[in-house]
Amino acid sequence: MVTLGLLSAGIAHEVNNPATFIAGNVQILNDFWPVLKQSLENADSSQNPNQVKFIIEELPKMIKSIGSGVQRITKIVDGLKTYACQGNSQMGSCSVNECVQKALALCTNALKYHVRVDQDLADNLPDIVADSQQIEQVLVNLFLNAADAMAPCREGQLSISTRCSDSQLRIIVEDYGPRFPPDT
Repeated sequence: MVTLGLLSAGIAHEVNNPATFIAGNVQILNDFWPVLKQSLENADSSQNPNQVKFIIEELPKMIKSIGSGVQRITKIVDGLKTYACQGNSQMGSCSVNECVQKALALCTNALKYHVRVDQDLADNLPDIVADSQQIEQVLVNLFLNAADAMAPCREGQLSISTRCSDSQLRIIVEDYGPRFPPDT
């Protein structure tokens, strides 16, 4: 676990640097887009009118898409950093729904091709005093085990819900994939 934590921390650091560079440049491009657009609209586009029209229509979508990609990378890197620091975890106030979201972000690649994830996370759950990293690790293990079990069917479903009743907070994880034979 310590080795995996160190490896995750190193990967998170290496990915974070170019992601920060890209995010900064996307922000600058987004800020200057109105000026660029006006210049393109005013330029003599008689030679390539379709290209200019394409750039004006598509570039804002591309900028937005790059920004979304950087946000996704940032979430993954944050998840890796959290996972890497598990040896330093401690009890504190945490949100169970945030733990679910962080665990799902770490498992995105294992789930995205053959598992539909349904979430029914209750609003306004009280924070709990717990080790959020340990909760996330348990959830990651459950999600990955479910993904592995559903891999052969290619059409699995993972349902995650949170509930609070009678002073008990519950995280319910159910998968609807093929069942193991009784002899297994």
